[in-house]
Amino acid sequence: MRNYVAVTCSVLLAAALLALVIDPENGIFNEYSDHVDRELDEPLRVLAMVSAPTTAAPTTTIAAPTTVAPTTSVTPTTWPPPPTTWPPLPTTTSPPATIAPVTSAVPTTKAALKPKAKKKPKPEAQTEPTVAPTPPADKNLDGGVVISPTGIALPVIEKLAEGWKVETPCGLAYTIVDGTHIGSADFVIDAGHGGSESGSVGPNGLVEKELNLDVANRVASGLEALGYTVVRTRTSDVRLPLKARAHIANALSPHAFLSVHHNGGATQRSSVPGTEVFYDYGAPESKRLSGLIYEEMIASLSAFPTSWVRSVRAGVQARLNQDGSDLYGIHRYTPDVPSVITEALWISNSGEADILARQDVRQAEADAMVRAVTRWRTTSDAGSGFNEDFVDGTATGTGGYGECADPLL
Repeated sequence: MRNYVAVTCSVLLAAALLALVIDPENGIFNEYSDHVDRELDEPLRVLAMVSAPTTAAPTTTIAAPTTVAPTTSVTPTTWPPPPTTWPPLPTTTSPPATIAPVTSAVPTTKAALKPKAKKKPKPEAQTEPTVAPTPPADKNLDGGVVISPTGIALPVIEKLAEGWKVETPCGLAYTIVDGTHIGSADFVIDAGHGGSESGSVGPNGLVEKELNLDVANRVASGLEALGYTVVRTRTSDVRLPLKARAHIANALSPHAFLSVHHNGGATQRSSVPGTEVFYDYGAPESKRLSGLIYEEMIASLSAFPTSWVRSVRAGVQARLNQDGSDLYGIHRYTPDVPSVITEALWISNSGEADILARQDVRQAEADAMVRAVTRWRTTSDAGSGFNEDFVDGTATGTGGYGECADPLL
């Protein structure tokens, strides 16, 4: 009987110790569960070794609280009575029944594993293009031009019952009612660059587009004084694409088309002006007129001594693309009109920029061109200063329809 009491006490003591570390509400270890292995197992093992009788059943059957019912007839004197009901110890490592297992959000079927199809973004609203439409094909617009109230020469596409359908500088069709119609002209004078295309700028701040316009107006006035009819491609600071300039010349079928420029970049010293003149390749009259302009310019500008510069192209020549066509659009787009480009002096050279700021030098340059045109029309003089034609397809990329904005018409 004594041994039975001892065994029963040992069991009750072990159960009480377990109750201290078991959460009575959910049957799992409480916040001290990380210490259970070393604090709970040791007292149970010691008690079992001290209290177990030699005839008692093996400790493995005693340690299982589910197989030994608590004895209610024994009242221990040193330990509080056990509760009438006792929570069973967990016998497996599976989660208690009172805690719902966490369901995985990851799909387990192939269909569920298939990624969601992304929604296609709604197409953006279409906007109108900002660039000008493709201009009309190159052709001779033989209806003349209309000079708009702002002085812009507009090639005529069609005569209307009231007004004209014309081509704007950006190559667009436009109907104009007010303006002056000119059916033909003896000469078309073009002031190079303009608007956003300034051309070369001198050390003294002289801007080529402004100098070109001034000299071109002087040339036009000189030819008009001789009785020739003249149309200017521009009379103000506006940008004109090369094709717009060429279309004006084609529409008027002049004797010649003269484009006034001034050069930039050369540094090689020279004893004479480094004037360059370019003609239309394969056009004998264009070449002859260029030679005469070169002669007259050298003679006229040499009267104003300064520190001249030149390039290896000083003189008269045609500049070609790799395919043998004219590089410059002024020539290429006017195949039926003799055309000439003048580069009188080097605005980038400080000495030449200084004299080009003078009115008398500008007038001398213009007079030289007028004399050359007169000789071209009245004599068979061949001119001089000719160089070999050369191939150089390097272009500046300016003068096209890109980012074109029509001026006020």
